[in-house]
Amino acid sequence: MKRVFYVILFSILFIMTSCVSLKNDTDEQVNYGNPLVMNPIELEQAITKFNDGDLNMCNVIAIHYESLEEPDLIKTVYWFTIGAERGDPNCMWNLGYHFYYIYGDEELGLFWIKKAASNNQENANRFLNRNNILTSLNKS
Repeated sequence: MKRVFYVILFSILFIMTSCVSLKNDTDEQVNYGNPLVMNPIELEQAITKFNDGDLNMCNVIAIHYESLEEPDLIKTVYWFTIGAERGDPNCMWNLGYHFYYIYGDEELGLFWIKKAASNNQENANRFLNRNNILTSLNKS
């Protein structure tokens, strides 16, 4: 039943964010019609901010790659992993979610979800409570 819910949810999100690609002729930047997709200049600025110490940019960059018309899942997981390993709770949650639901690796997914919950990430806490998963974090 949960899988059906998530398939429907992802389908609705996909339909809501899908648009025909548009080219902005004034500055030659591409906008895929999805507000989560950055143009090349914004992406470069996000990477610069990350390099300057803004850890939240890992999550923003990963979501950018995931939201492309043709998602780049390798770069998505790469950026979520960088952020998660450096302590960003949102990246921990997103990485755990991807492993748990998308890649089917529940053990690795739960590892990162529990880490996110231990850092007070709301979605991770809700997930653990909703699924009655013990929040014993000594192994995470």
